Amino acid sequence: MIDELALLRLFQITDSAIPIGTISHSFGLETLVEDGLVTPASFEQYLHDYIEESGGLDAFFCRAAYQLPPLTGAQFGNSWMRLNAEISARKYARESRQASLTLGRRFLRLAAEWLGAPEIEILPESDSHHVAAFSVIARMIGVDQKRATLAWLHQSAMTQVSTAQRLMPLGQNSASAILWRLKPLLLDVAQRDLTGESFTPLLETAGMRHPKLRVRLFIS
Repeated sequence: MIDELALLRLFQITDSAIPIGTISHSFGLETLVEDGLVTPASFEQYLHDYIEESGGLDAFFCRAAYQLPPLTGAQFGNSWMRLNAEISARKYARESRQASLTLGRRFLRLAAEWLGAPEIEILPESDSHHVAAFSVIARMIGVDQKRATLAWLHQSAMTQVSTAQRLMPLGQNSASAILWRLKPLLLDVAQRDLTGESFTPLLETAGMRHPKLRVRLFIS
């Protein structure tokens, strides 16, 4: 059972307000909105598909990172590098890949400061994807694997909703209702026997095309 302190810390590390820059990235959604492929009417279906595919891939790697050897163990370094290399290989759009690495490095530096844990400080110097960094820190603060995965999926969905609200006329009531209806899907994806594969060609292409948009609100 997760204790109260771990739960409070989990709330904080999933808060989009933590200063790592999460809200500056759309991960391809801005391009899809610009192209008219995602609208307020179709956003819920888009988010459903996003959780199924991108969320499923992240959930797989969230579990994999959680199951790595302890940070202080001799095996951790090589395992960490292999895992993050595999995540990079699954993120075909350079913009989304670099965004994930940037957020991961910033997240680890912040966590090292908060936790006073010097063993974390060396990780940002290597490739450190956000999902892997989040999972390792969730384990350190005492969150179990299932809740860590659920928390990651929930904050990913909330970030996409926040992004959509800045790109489209999506009202707060509608956004909240979408998140509410999709919670069973988050639970389902977190519990699946995942394979580490996803199929998101449209989203990946949108990420690659994002730097060429005439006007951009987001970095990726």
